[in-house]
Parts: sequence; C-alpha cells; structure tokens
Amino acid sequence: MDLQNRTTALEMQLNALLNMTDSLYYDLCYDEFGNVSFQSPGYNFSPPVSMYHAFWIALRSGGWNASSLSDRTVSAQILYMKFWSNPSQTGFEGLHEVTEPVEDYSPVQVNDTTYRYVWHICVALRGIPHSIPTNYAVDAATGEMVLQYAFPYF
Repeated sequence: MDLQNRTTALEMQLNALLNMTDSLYYDLCYDEFGNVSFQSPGYNFSPPVSMYHAFWIALRSGGWNASSLSDRTVSAQILYMKFWSNPSQTGFEGLHEVTEPVEDYSPVQVNDTTYRYVWHICVALRGIPHSIPTNYAVDAATGEMVLQYAFPYF
C-alpha cells in the first residue's frame, strides 16, 4: 500500500472514531440531562472537543440536571476569543465566530494574553428574550472549562 492510500485509510479511521466519540457524548448528554433543546449552527467540521462533549463539560460544571434544564434552551457556537490577565486587569473578548475548520485549535500565549478557540455554551430561559443567560467557554482543543459568566455576551 502506498503512503497516500495509507494516509487516506488512517484519516477515515480517525473520522470514524471521532464520530463514535461525538455519538457517545450525545448519549451521555441525553442520559444525564434528558431531552434538552440543544441548538447550534450547522457546522460541517468539528474541533478535537466535539460540540456534545463541550455541552457535557459545561452543563456538568454548572451543576445542571434534567430538572433544572427543563425550561431552558442550550446553544453552542465556536468562537475565537482573547483572554488576558496582568496585575492591573483580567478580561476576555470574543474576536469572531469560527465558521470554517482551522489547522490547529491549540491555545496560543502571547505575553499576558491567551488566544483560544472555544465552544461558547449558553443556557437561557426558553421563550424569555431578556433573561440573563449562563454562559460557558470550553476550550475546543483541550476540553478545559475556561470561563463561566452570567450576563448577555452577544
């Protein structure tokens, strides 16, 4: 088998494993949180940490369960965000939504600033547009819970 065919076969195996992992986290979300209304743009790509894996991390971190989510909507989008921390201030800023796959989802550190691809997970009351949502940022490369905040962001 030549190198190109072997590479293609390995890529297909990797994609199959990633699909199985996403399916596993979908099942875990359903088992733990019930029939939650999950919403997300239709991405045709996925970073190392899949959307359902990010949902599972965020909701478990926030202490949610099927009962507390019964009147909520949970949404996700992939954002590129900037986080900084220095002696005078700490903060974060969403730079843009990620709409195409990137080559490397790893965090990048530049002095006191870290740039990350994150799953922005938002838990909001269903049907109440001005309620204050709970938001989570889950690193799309590592699965690290980077941030939790309760105020409108976008």
